[in-house]
Amino acid sequence: MKFLNISAEKLGIAAVVAVGSLIYVYQTGSQKRGLATRAAVKVKQRNAKKHEVLIDALTEEEESLCGLTSEKLRELLASKQKTCEAVIQAFCRKARRDCFVDGLNAITEEFYDEAMEQARNIDLHTTPEMWEDVVKYPLLGLPISVKDNIIVKGTDCTYGLQTHVFRDGPNGAVKDGTVVEVIKKAGGIPFLKSNVPQFVMLPETDNNLWGRTNNFHNSSRTAGGSSGGEGALVASNSSVIGLGTDIMGNVRIPALFNGIFGFKPTDRRIIDEGYYSSSGKNNYSTNPLFKSVVGPLAKNVEGCATMMRALFSETAHDLGRNVPLMPFNEKIYCTGSSSSSGKKKKLRIGYFLTNNHIEPCKTAIRASMEAREAFASRGHKVKEFFLNEQTGGDILQEIMLTVFEDLATLKQYEKDLDGEGFHSLYFNYFLRLYCPGFIHQSVKGFFALTGQHRLKKMMDCLPSNGTSVTDLYSLQGTVHAFRDAWFEATKDFDIILCPGIFPAHNHGCRDMIMTATYNCIANILRWPCGAVPVTQVLKEEENYPLDPLPLKQQDSFAKTLAKHLEGSEGMPVGVQVLAKPFNDELCLYAMMELEVALKERRSQEYTVLQ
Repeated sequence: MKFLNISAEKLGIAAVVAVGSLIYVYQTGSQKRGLATRAAVKVKQRNAKKHEVLIDALTEEEESLCGLTSEKLRELLASKQKTCEAVIQAFCRKARRDCFVDGLNAITEEFYDEAMEQARNIDLHTTPEMWEDVVKYPLLGLPISVKDNIIVKGTDCTYGLQTHVFRDGPNGAVKDGTVVEVIKKAGGIPFLKSNVPQFVMLPETDNNLWGRTNNFHNSSRTAGGSSGGEGALVASNSSVIGLGTDIMGNVRIPALFNGIFGFKPTDRRIIDEGYYSSSGKNNYSTNPLFKSVVGPLAKNVEGCATMMRALFSETAHDLGRNVPLMPFNEKIYCTGSSSSSGKKKKLRIGYFLTNNHIEPCKTAIRASMEAREAFASRGHKVKEFFLNEQTGGDILQEIMLTVFEDLATLKQYEKDLDGEGFHSLYFNYFLRLYCPGFIHQSVKGFFALTGQHRLKKMMDCLPSNGTSVTDLYSLQGTVHAFRDAWFEATKDFDIILCPGIFPAHNHGCRDMIMTATYNCIANILRWPCGAVPVTQVLKEEENYPLDPLPLKQQDSFAKTLAKHLEGSEGMPVGVQVLAKPFNDELCLYAMMELEVALKERRSQEYTVLQ
């Protein structure tokens, strides 16, 4: 009888648990269906929105206009050879065709009618003096695309999350964010917002709301992230200058993957308001160690400099709460020096070919060597230096993973999803979030036994019980030591040349975040850094042999890299150019010198072929 009572009690408990589980599953499923329905409504509204400018199709003349650089467009506008209305009309039609007909899928929201109205006002009220004033109006008449997490009146900042749809009400944000205010006061015309990954965190632009953005050069490959939408738009000539955000290479990765230019400024010199950072809850950057910063993507260095003239302007200082009054220095940008002599400075350039954590592919090494030779051809002194344990990739991985993949951070992400569920690209993060401590230790042991040294190191950086306050204080010390070591290692150089590491990978890869150790150097150091396209993958470079790699790198991740190099012929590969803090114009000067030298080299090669 006692046995029967115990059994009945256990059965009762089991029944309660079962019913509770069913209710939870039903509620969770219902919540997910509700979010998916709301997301579908948002996408349907965007697709159904009528734009007067799209009544007629894109013409050949308009497509040619979209292929021009920002400085050429401004020249046509200032001379009245083209109206601002005609320019904006061309870009609206080009963006719509490329993204919704040709399948680029880089747009989240369009505000073409508002852009056309702003263009007409510029045509009516702009004086010749305003066209000449590049200090106050550097963006005058130019179409500007902006990343989804930047606040624009009448639009959502979805952060790639279904749960953020209609967060600011059915009509979107009630006013422009500070960054967009600065752009408009500089004469720029925002006309669309671009796609991002879920949580604006990954080097692959895909989410459950807007879908996946494709690389302009090869639709089977990623456009990068998290400013992947901007990278695809600028590469396809659907935007002349895009504005992204960068906390871990998020501007420079899409620039490198799409064969365009990108620039991350010094974070303490730039406006940090008017866009959502962290988990998408605050419209300012909140990371205590290094900040997310806005930065441009463009067809050339001058396009990046054009945007930086606006972001470093007195207007930005007046509107921003923490922006120092350090206007763009034209002399340093043009000559590398503040001297009035006008003579161009010969730079001392240091370069390295590996961070000793991940070896770059053959094309990336060749790109670095071509960049080295290009700088030397302009009379700059170029010298190789080597990273060590204090400055290399292992310590970078530790810092990066502790900050961005800490257990508490992942749990906050899960909370912010509000039932939506992680995108499949977050599968590895999801495993770490729900991995019990004893399994965590077992996995580490397995990686150690099977020679997966980098994966074991990654698990070491992710304690199963999360990161404590003491750990964070320790991390802060590690970051400062890293910065000190880099300053010491580079004290004899004006500029650092860093590999671009790999071309764009195939869609759906969950592990490529590890390659960001080459990109996040600038973020952790808080240095300005630009991306410059150099070359393309050759057929004979579509491989990544394991045997020449250091033993600790001969692992499953190396095999993944090798797999993604297959079929990459013709994909862009570039380099990164770094300068010391607040030397943004010097960094842009170096990028310009490299751009000019590479053009001269290609011209000479073409002449020889002829």
